[in-house]
Amino acid sequence: MALADCLLQKTNRIDAKQINEYTHPMTKRNRNTKSADEFFFLAEHYQHINFNLKAALMNNRTKTKENPSSELLILHEQYDTLKTTYDNSIVWQKQIEQELISTFEELSFETEEKGKRAAELIILNLKIKFEDAEKKQRAEELIIANIELVFQNKEKEKRAAELIIANKALAFQKNENEKLVAELIVANKELMFQNEEKAKRAAELVIANKELAFQQNEKAKRAAELVIAKKELAFQNEEKTKRAKKLKTANKNLVEETELFMRAEQQLKKASQNWIDTFNAIRDGIALLDKDQKIMETNQAFLDIIGKTREEIIDQHCYSVVQGTECPINNCPVVRSQKSNKRETKELVINDSIYELLVDPILDQNNKFAGAVHILADITSRKEIEGAKQRNLDQLQYFHNITVGREIKMQELKKEINDILIRLGGTAKYDIFT
Repeated sequence: MALADCLLQKTNRIDAKQINEYTHPMTKRNRNTKSADEFFFLAEHYQHINFNLKAALMNNRTKTKENPSSELLILHEQYDTLKTTYDNSIVWQKQIEQELISTFEELSFETEEKGKRAAELIILNLKIKFEDAEKKQRAEELIIANIELVFQNKEKEKRAAELIIANKALAFQKNENEKLVAELIVANKELMFQNEEKAKRAAELVIANKELAFQQNEKAKRAAELVIAKKELAFQNEEKTKRAKKLKTANKNLVEETELFMRAEQQLKKASQNWIDTFNAIRDGIALLDKDQKIMETNQAFLDIIGKTREEIIDQHCYSVVQGTECPINNCPVVRSQKSNKRETKELVINDSIYELLVDPILDQNNKFAGAVHILADITSRKEIEGAKQRNLDQLQYFHNITVGREIKMQELKKEINDILIRLGGTAKYDIFT
């Protein structure tokens, strides 16, 4: 009786409401977790044993109050074991509830974040509604544009039909063009061959042009001399014509003057030839240089000293001909003469002979360097060269005196003509320079 009452009191302590208090929240919140399933199973098993225990107690009361049955003892032992396990499970369930509280706080924070995002989504929805309204307007505009496009498409179809006709014409023209291209390819090959031939001829013409340029320079010099001579002859012919018409009495004098002029001209030609012969007879090597130090003219002695022909050195730099260098030597007298505008000298050794290089500058009307006279003098025969120079100078002075005498006689003749005109009642025709 005492054991049955004790078991009944223990079972009354845990009723269905207390079991549901623990089982219902767990099954509602954590139904999908392994821990909640184990706890739920344990609670149901505990409730089932509690029910069996109560039923056994009720049945046992009807049988005997002194000796409990063996089934009741077994249930009592199972109840004690399950009660201990259930109490431990309650503690464990409270720990799980604490964890669920933390999880709920996190969910609350996430809910607040979602609320903020929801507010942002509302604003975005408003924007989307506004954009939808804009899109509707654009759709209406697009409908109008589509109508226009339909009309334009019809126009394009008409143009496409025209283009088909035009394309056929272009195809025909293309075939004609291809034929022309084939002909042009053949023509281009012929032109390339002709261009190659022209290039060869151009190279030959370049060489010929250089030779012509040199010849033209020589002709220009000679033409300048001829122009001066023609001017003098024209002036003299005019004077002769006027004298022949107006002064018959002066014919004899003019004839004598003409004869004298002819003799003087012959003498000048002879003097010129003598000067050339003298220039070549000078034993010093003489070369005329332009402002770029290129050789324009030389005498035979210069060619003999250098050991080259005239064609090899004309239009060549003096330093390449004399010293065999590509630029002026140090302390070059030609370079010094360009700066000083006076004679400069330097001794040189050429073919085992010692020569004195004399450079005299040639100045233009502005007193600027225009060229130079390049002289190579053999120091050992200087006196003989000086004597030859003096003789040549005397000869030149003689011809100079003849020329001056001719001018004096011309002045005297003009004076006589003026005197005759004055005596005839006229005026003097010529200016007399004293």
